[in-house]
Amino acid sequence: MDEMRWANVERARLAYRTDLDAIDSGPLEAFFEIAARCNLRCRMCAIRHDSRYRPGNSRPALFEPELFERLEPTFATLLRVSLFGLGEPLLNGHLAAYVRRLSAAGVEVAFTTNATLVDDRKAEELATAGLDRVTVSIDGATPGVYESIRVGARFDDVVSGIRAFAKARRRFGRPRSLSLSFVAMASNFGDLPRLVDLCAELGADSVHVEPLYWQPQRELQAHYEKENLGRLDAGTVELLLGEARARAERLGVGLGSRLFTAGGKYDYVEAAKDLQIDWKCSEPWSSIWVTTAGEVRTCCINEKSFGNLFERSFDEIWNGEEFRVFRRQHSGRQEASGCATCYLNGRVRQSAYFTPAHPVHYRPLQRQPSDGAPAIEIDSPLEGETIADPIVISGRLSSEPGDEWELMLDETPLGRTSRAWRSQPAGYFVLSGPIPFVTEGAHLLWARRVGDCERGGAAWREVHLWRPESPARLVPKAVAFPAPRSGSDGAPPIEIDVPLEGETITDPIVISGRLSSEPGEEWELMLDETPLGRAARARRSQPAGFFVLAGPIPFVAEGAHLLWARRVGDRDGGGVAWREVHLWRPELPAGCVPATRAIALLTPGRWPVGDLRARIDGQPWPRTTVVRPGLLSALGLLHLDELPAGDHEVLLQVNRRSSSPVRIRKLT
Repeated sequence: MDEMRWANVERARLAYRTDLDAIDSGPLEAFFEIAARCNLRCRMCAIRHDSRYRPGNSRPALFEPELFERLEPTFATLLRVSLFGLGEPLLNGHLAAYVRRLSAAGVEVAFTTNATLVDDRKAEELATAGLDRVTVSIDGATPGVYESIRVGARFDDVVSGIRAFAKARRRFGRPRSLSLSFVAMASNFGDLPRLVDLCAELGADSVHVEPLYWQPQRELQAHYEKENLGRLDAGTVELLLGEARARAERLGVGLGSRLFTAGGKYDYVEAAKDLQIDWKCSEPWSSIWVTTAGEVRTCCINEKSFGNLFERSFDEIWNGEEFRVFRRQHSGRQEASGCATCYLNGRVRQSAYFTPAHPVHYRPLQRQPSDGAPAIEIDSPLEGETIADPIVISGRLSSEPGDEWELMLDETPLGRTSRAWRSQPAGYFVLSGPIPFVTEGAHLLWARRVGDCERGGAAWREVHLWRPESPARLVPKAVAFPAPRSGSDGAPPIEIDVPLEGETITDPIVISGRLSSEPGEEWELMLDETPLGRAARARRSQPAGFFVLAGPIPFVAEGAHLLWARRVGDRDGGGVAWREVHLWRPELPAGCVPATRAIALLTPGRWPVGDLRARIDGQPWPRTTVVRPGLLSALGLLHLDELPAGDHEVLLQVNRRSSSPVRIRKLT
């Protein structure tokens, strides 16, 4: 995120937390109703029953360029724009042009589609325009179920549309995310496990299961009473959820749903009656929803208009009296105008940029206090501090030697520490490392005893992750100092093949070698005093204990360093496999990865890995090895000695699934 957008996030967060009604920040997220018409008549959709969406009524069918231009002042602060409403976005012939304009302005662009109008040409047009995320609505894994819900659709058409998006991604690397959305109802829930299979087969990333919501239209109220999941036996719902989750883990497909945290209550209107909502919705401070008629709202459910862009400028609406009254209603914990449906469904959202929030239902994450005096204290980062990737954590331990603690960011493990592993006075510890899968925004940093998930956590604090476009703006909080070579105490049980003595390396680093130590004996690879990762024969299934480690080395400066290995937990027995290497960070185009003798890439499939094939510049590359660093992932190690210097495109394929193309620059 660039510096101006991050400053806007901080101003918006302050306005939200201090209950300001007139704010000096712009919106973070927007929904543009690209089409107010649809080619389908889905049973649970309001467009089927709302007279305003019928041809000939007041609402324009499409979001026209004149309206789009009036929203351009918001582009500088927007982080994401979703180009959809109740209609089908592919009906708007300007869609690709809007994607291109927003993407060029640095905005993440997404939309939801029924995909029945998508072909290869349209998918390629959107991919090359810069589309980031596509969600395909598909409420059945079989023609009979799907076509009974999506009235007017053909199952073969939506399958063809998903394939077209997947094909475009393999070729152009866009959309970055391709997911399937499934509205869970009594009549289609049995198809969920099969939909997970279909997701993997078609090359999509994940399935999101959305509960059926109560809506105010009389026909949709009757539909809710007939179709909400509370009509099914809770045991049946949990059995199908468990089967879907097992298949997702086996196939490497993401599966998310608020149903996993429903506690057996699947009628959302009934469940919401027990929900203690002690937070205020963040959308009046963070979000806008713009109709084809130019009306500015705050979300997709609330129909209150705060002004029309054909009559007033955006700034006049955003801080106009109507919006300010609406914010004051939320600050006073009143049921604000038009918000009754959200409260009825238990849908009161928290922006993850303002407060640590659950990634699926957007409710605040709760701090769970420990049951005794804190045995671990975190000194840095402080409560409310902005952090960067890689993260640096320092603190003190007063627990017994050998009592091991795990540092967590929300539910993401960051690393472990114990007094037995740290020789600093008063149990002082420092942990540092990358956090590649954590999104920008607000998170909870905390600690828990390893293996103890029931007694709560300790040292809780809120932190705010920012990934600046210019990392040099952030001052590192840790420095690695080179150490002299120490001799080993016997024959080397670990050998490093790549990189060689005196070789130039790049970031990310790739290390390969062989282990002859006993199974289960774990080794830590070091660059000076910076840990790079661990290897053990028990975790490697390659012949002769072959291993590969690959990852970033963000805190290490360019220049000469010592690469070596040591037994985990053994700080007195010396090191082995010492060699001098020279780190170079070449200036490369955005998205281009440096490479020297080898490169390791995550394969597109999960365990078990089948037939791995690699292509460089469209041609088969035979010098490839499969490496399994964990139970659910695998690496493809490409040996590049014979590859000419220059820019190349790399693609991995496993069992007919392809990774996104990776641009590399082979260095001499």
